[in-house]
Amino acid sequence: QKAHQQQQAVLQKYQGKMHKSKILEDTIRQQEKVIERMESLLDKKLKEIPREKPNASKKRTGFTDDSLRKEVESVLLAENARLRDEIGTLRRQPAPIILQQ
Repeated sequence: QKAHQQQQAVLQKYQGKMHKSKILEDTIRQQEKVIERMESLLDKKLKEIPREKPNASKKRTGFTDDSLRKEVESVLLAENARLRDEIGTLRRQPAPIILQQ
């Protein structure tokens, strides 16, 4: 009886980890879609902005259009990489051993 309870506890622990892994994978897929949408919106907005002198744009925001786009991409890619690492860590954990009685 006690062994069965321990097995159930271990099983629940690993099921929780598998659930978390699935959630993280779904989050990564969603973020990749969001990144693609943001990139397309950013490209569209940058094309709509009337072409100003490069210096005027820099003085106003501190970024050129290209450097702003690169900064946004960099932040999004870093978050995506962090989530991928977390999924990799979860995948490397040993699989649960399920014993049936």
